[in-house]
Amino acid sequence: MVFTNITFGPINGGRSSRRCPVGAIYSNGISAVIHTGECEVNFLPATPENIEVHNRQMSELVGCQHIGQYLEIDEDSVEVLYGKLAEQQTEAQFPNLIVRNLFLVLGNKCIIRRRGDVYFRIDAIIEDNPVIGVAEIEFHKDTLEPPRSILDDIAVLSSRYNIESQHVKPFIVFLELPNLRTEYWRVIKDIKDVLGIRVHSLTLGALCTLAWRFSNASIDSFDFYADVNSPSIKRGVESLYAGAQLPDITQHAIFEPLK
Repeated sequence: MVFTNITFGPINGGRSSRRCPVGAIYSNGISAVIHTGECEVNFLPATPENIEVHNRQMSELVGCQHIGQYLEIDEDSVEVLYGKLAEQQTEAQFPNLIVRNLFLVLGNKCIIRRRGDVYFRIDAIIEDNPVIGVAEIEFHKDTLEPPRSILDDIAVLSSRYNIESQHVKPFIVFLELPNLRTEYWRVIKDIKDVLGIRVHSLTLGALCTLAWRFSNASIDSFDFYADVNSPSIKRGVESLYAGAQLPDITQHAIFEPLK
């Protein structure tokens, strides 16, 4: 059976398109569609011979590399993404789940703390041996608590699990980057200057951008450090975006903070 339209949008569609073994799922801007090409689809009976041919063709297609991108990155697609997020009836665990899924899509091992677990306070741990990523995920307006929490995360990994701090890569994931007028950017610089720790800032939109491009991006290759002197992660995203130049997104602070 061949479906010509799938009713999921850019939030979940990127993950499904990555898992499509033949690279056929893309987006028409509203929902995901399967591109069947110009030829009509032939329906064949499920005989042993046809099943054998099908399995052989699938085994050859699984290794094919995705080309192009699932969804065009522009103001409209970002507006659709954030509009759908605003419509979600979300629970407390939703930000952690969606960020975990995006790290998985990009080819990383990622776990999040279980709901109600008061003994494990780190929002997410990402593994890219020998690098261990820790992430604090903040989808609300609190911009100063995440830097405090990330330092606590690093201390816990060091004292409780004997993981040396130089092997820990810290991330703070926002819906949108904090405003330039907040103290966040100066605090991030102070942490680097005083402690020598580079805390990387990320947004959900930036992760989706990489996922829509079918990027395979291990956290060891991530360089999303930004502070008060250079509060932008656009160059870091472009370095993983197959060399393409990203457009300026002015309605949402996914690459650069709003003034």
